[in-house]
Amino acid sequence: MDGEKNTEIDIWSKQARVIRCLALAVAFCFTMPVSAKQPSDGTGATNGTVLFISCDNGLRCVRQPCPNIDTVVLPSGERLSGVTPDIDGLSPEDRTRLNDASALYHGSMVLEGTVGESGIVARRVVRDATSDEMRICRP
Repeated sequence: MDGEKNTEIDIWSKQARVIRCLALAVAFCFTMPVSAKQPSDGTGATNGTVLFISCDNGLRCVRQPCPNIDTVVLPSGERLSGVTPDIDGLSPEDRTRLNDASALYHGSMVLEGTVGESGIVARRVVRDATSDEMRICRP
């Protein structure tokens, strides 16, 4: 009987080690900071900024804030779900241009901005999006 008891303890200790390792791995994943990648291949963005488009993700909400806008970093195509860019830093002309074209819903304009802890802050409208870039927005 003592041999059986030792076998059970050995199995339990292996399981306990696996469980502890998994718990540590999960805890490590949740403490890693999440941010958009900076483009590094001469895409037109200046140092420390990203190019991006924003588009409607189809989500509809009853209450605000509603994460119904996704932001897609160019050229990588990394999608930041539910991240609406802050456009308060844009010039009045750029804001009017965005609103007139509904660009934040259709992904029809490429913007330049910075990525920070609070999200993406738009600095300027760079150009109209290409048809390939607009296609990224379609589900």
